[in-house]
Amino acid sequence: MCSERDSGSLSMLFFPFMAQGHILPTLDMAKHFAVRGVKATILTTTANAPLVQPFLARANASLAAYPMSLRLIPFPPGTGLPEGCENVSSFPSQDRAASFFKLFDAAAGLREQFDRVLRELRPDCVVTDVLFPWTYDAAAGLGIPRLVFYGTSFFSLCLNESVLRNRPLESPPANAEALVIPGIPHRIEMLRSQLPGVEMEEFFAQCRPPDSKSYGVVANSFYELEPDYARHYREVVGRRAGHIGPVALCNGDTNADKSARGYEDASGRRDDCLEWLDGKGAGSVLYVCFGSMGEFTAAQLRELALGLEACGHPFVWVARSDGGDDEWVPEGGGRG
Repeated sequence: MCSERDSGSLSMLFFPFMAQGHILPTLDMAKHFAVRGVKATILTTTANAPLVQPFLARANASLAAYPMSLRLIPFPPGTGLPEGCENVSSFPSQDRAASFFKLFDAAAGLREQFDRVLRELRPDCVVTDVLFPWTYDAAAGLGIPRLVFYGTSFFSLCLNESVLRNRPLESPPANAEALVIPGIPHRIEMLRSQLPGVEMEEFFAQCRPPDSKSYGVVANSFYELEPDYARHYREVVGRRAGHIGPVALCNGDTNADKSARGYEDASGRRDDCLEWLDGKGAGSVLYVCFGSMGEFTAAQLRELALGLEACGHPFVWVARSDGGDDEWVPEGGGRG
């Protein structure tokens, strides 16, 4: 990456998918570039402004010479989605997995407005989410290079690529409970139930061709974490790729940036958690969170809870509340 404030008049447009786990790392990534003098613009839909604007206000306080800007576009009508549902978090918890695919399909209706913004701003580069495969054609039509942003690891990228190329479920060994994923640096076995279903496989298949034609990939990972897979993705999969993570480090030791991220705390437990954490040693607490899209059965949650109870370490477990049975919640015993 270019050194601090040496990039002249470069301009970049960042366009994250409408989910908190996609928007927040994209904002962090944009801040990394802005600190280095890049003119960074965030593009999102109107209903997602409350998630983005506080971050920009805090970030721009220290980026007086190179402030980031925000462009808002209205979500297209006639998508079949409830009014105002422009983020995965807007949907009821129990419907989020199915709603994710609906939002993915509906987002393609933003193409015309994305084209208009590109023609107006003429950025030197666009960084768009992997979930916006249609942005490649829009950018390519104007001669603007597109970088694809993945918020995940190179390991997961290599695994997805192998599954799409080799389709292990189409010719599995007879009576095999576990399948070996071919063509990756280590021997990885996965249960059939762990492999993506038809809907998810078709989804990845939509994203793959535009990704392979784009200028390159940037991932929220770092080389020392997974050198074998960073090299494999570049040299074997054959994609130009950069590891730019962990992007959240752009916030340094600024506690305000770290504690005020995302939407308002719906649990009402923020102050209690902070008071409890103040009584623990630095680096001693285990943080567990699978995101708003993670779906687990009660039995799986119970096993996770038992593991946390048995580990002997203090922990903070952020779990989605669906308003159902919560008997799996561990007692904690002062540790969680």
